[in-house]
Amino acid sequence: MLSTDAAMLPLDDPRWHDLSHAYGAGTDIAAWLTELRAANPLCHDLSEMHPWHSLCHQWTVYPATFAAIPHVIDVVSQHPAADQSRIALLTFVGWCVAITYLPGGECPPYLVEAYDDAVTRTTRLICESLPFASVDTDVPFGFRQLLASLAACRGDAPIAFVLSEINESFRCPKCNDWVRLLEASMNPLSDAAQ
Repeated sequence: MLSTDAAMLPLDDPRWHDLSHAYGAGTDIAAWLTELRAANPLCHDLSEMHPWHSLCHQWTVYPATFAAIPHVIDVVSQHPAADQSRIALLTFVGWCVAITYLPGGECPPYLVEAYDDAVTRTTRLICESLPFASVDTDVPFGFRQLLASLAACRGDAPIAFVLSEINESFRCPKCNDWVRLLEASMNPLSDAAQ
């Protein structure tokens, strides 16, 4: 089901073969997106090397990344804001968007409209999911990472990179005790803030 005005590249379009990713042609990405659309509940194993690392690898995104993002966003938009798989996928998309601001991340012209529309939609979806993101600094797809994704989707890649890479704790220069930067929740709806 297409829930956007910008036309996504159909998953059976032969152009997927010409859309490269880190390890080859994009036909396998189209097959994976077909599986993702059918998954219920939403499954997001981002620790798996493929396809995530195929789409965003060593600070690089690929033509297949720009074609895949609208499909991922279309899928996650159909799941509840509190779904942790949705939050993980939104975080991944935000990281890809941040990487597009680095040299070399060129979107094929025929994918620009659908990609731009997906980034706009991602901003809204992230805002819906922020209240449900974990403030636990050990959670790989938590509040801070989702804020980084929001910054990237709003066009502020430097802030996205700072939020993604910020050191979670440091020693106080006066007392030498550890200071946990995100120990207190900035999320007013989280359990930690109550």
